[in-house]
Amino acid sequence: MRDTQSGVETSTRTTLSARNLGMAYGGIRALDGVSLDLVSGEIHGLCGENGAGKSTFIKILGGLVKPISGEIEVDGTPLQLGRPTDPEKVSIVHQELAIVPTISVLDNITLGMRSGLAYLRDTHRPSVRANLDAVGLNHVHLDTPAGTLSLAERQLVEIARGITRKARVLLLDEPTATLSDVEIRRVFEVTRRLRDGGTSLIFVSHRLDEVFELTDRVTVLRNGRHILTERTKNLTSRELVRAMLGRELTHSTVNRRVAPSDGRPRLAMRNFAVPGRVEGVNLELVPGEIVAVVGQLGSAYPPTGAPAVHHVDVGFAGLVKKTLRLFPNWPDAGRGILRRGGVSDKQFGIPVRGEAACASH
Repeated sequence: MRDTQSGVETSTRTTLSARNLGMAYGGIRALDGVSLDLVSGEIHGLCGENGAGKSTFIKILGGLVKPISGEIEVDGTPLQLGRPTDPEKVSIVHQELAIVPTISVLDNITLGMRSGLAYLRDTHRPSVRANLDAVGLNHVHLDTPAGTLSLAERQLVEIARGITRKARVLLLDEPTATLSDVEIRRVFEVTRRLRDGGTSLIFVSHRLDEVFELTDRVTVLRNGRHILTERTKNLTSRELVRAMLGRELTHSTVNRRVAPSDGRPRLAMRNFAVPGRVEGVNLELVPGEIVAVVGQLGSAYPPTGAPAVHHVDVGFAGLVKKTLRLFPNWPDAGRGILRRGGVSDKQFGIPVRGEAACASH
């Protein structure tokens, strides 16, 4: 069999076939006659700039958006467009997390699943436990409220949900965007196992190194139109970028802004530490300067097995010789200067050490 757009010979049968999909929003064409064949047991990359139509395409495949034209078949059976797809046929791991924070991890994963004519949640416990372990969430209890998890953990729960539903086609819409390197490796391992078991996957990512490492074929969309479908190993990164942009990428020189050299620090932090999270942080901020604090998600997280402490509310006892003494859980201190600070996304008190000196106006 030959893929109709890449011309690539494929020896396995087509799992999903999308033909001439079109979509418009307020007169703006989001998709214009896009077609794609997804074969059994492949990881298919979907690339393009922001606004290229990738997310719209994924939502149409999942039945979340009804196209104005086109048709979709899964295993030769036409899908009813614009209606949620049977999750055992097509399941989506959304870029925008679809987690219900007030219910348990188990219920989030099995929401909408049935055992015969009824929903028997406990029958899914063994498979859900195994799939959480597979994506590196062995420390997460099934009955834990999903709202207590970190952003990265919620993303991994989404992936475990897609695995649990044993979909013929799994759509991964930028699943690694919020994950650390270790978590990405786990996701890749699971993805490859699914492919080797016959599952067909579409992998959406802006990270071209991930596309080249993980995918078997890649499709590029640009301005809502299909540009190419090709075996990933036959492309170079330059060719892929050119297909995405419609032109060669030229490297421009960025003029670096030099911070004022004569400015007295407005803020100076010395030996700031949150036990088990960050140690020995020193930082100065002078007037007219923007300081970027960067690092991978999880770079200030405790090691595996350590207490899952994720947020500090920092208050200030007042100025003592222009030095601010830091105490936890003072929500309204400091006379408006650095009134609240946090490490991540959870409310949890923890001792804080260090001092922050603030220049008076």
